[in-house]
Amino acid sequence: MRVALYARVSTSEEAEMQNPKTQFLILRQYCKANGIEVARAFVDHKSGKDTNRPGFRAMMELATRPDHPIDAVVILRLDRFIRNAEEGMVFIKRLEAANVRLILVKDTICGNVDTSTPIGEFFIRVLLALGELERKQTAARVKEGIARRIHEGKGWGQKVRKDINIPLAVELLKVRGSLSAVAKDLGVPRSTLRDHLERAGVDYQTYLPCRNTPPPKTEAPLNTVPGAAVSAAERSPATPPSEEEIICSE
Repeated sequence: MRVALYARVSTSEEAEMQNPKTQFLILRQYCKANGIEVARAFVDHKSGKDTNRPGFRAMMELATRPDHPIDAVVILRLDRFIRNAEEGMVFIKRLEAANVRLILVKDTICGNVDTSTPIGEFFIRVLLALGELERKQTAARVKEGIARRIHEGKGWGQKVRKDINIPLAVELLKVRGSLSAVAKDLGVPRSTLRDHLERAGVDYQTYLPCRNTPPPKTEAPLNTVPGAAVSAAERSPATPPSEEEIICSE
């Protein structure tokens, strides 16, 4: 039997799920123990709610084309495949129509599951329903937590920006000559410091050095030797840069 491996990782998950190499290691060990040949391997770094994952699309296209070279898709758990119950059954039916099995190697509830058997198909439906229920309950708990914080007067959303001592920031600018350096000294982002200075009416650009200020002009020595050739500098003195060419920025 030839199979395709599929792994998916996303943020805020346990260490086993965060690294695709860990998933592939478990999947390949399962295939080796059962004499299964691995034909292809696919991976995504996206949420399971998004069915427009590039690796998932490529895997489904391979598995459902008329001349597909695989007999099954092997995944670690069902939530690596998909998280929506209704869409999950649609994709599983597409695999079944192409005579491609879906094998779960290490599901947290049912262990090893194979959709080629009636009991395996039953467990898949149960797992999809449980996953949908868990997501809805999690969303409800998050909403309840937000409502509680607002009711307690703790607020929700972005944190209040840290107050900045404007006079101190100006004095530091005079010494440091850099917004980034002063922002680091004050422990705030550079953009926050800049916004506070602008709202306070401070022209902070006057404290920043000009990066491409032209060097001071020097008088070229006169050619006093009779009959000597006149230098190019004496014939055509350098034109001073225009205002647009002198840019003061950090």
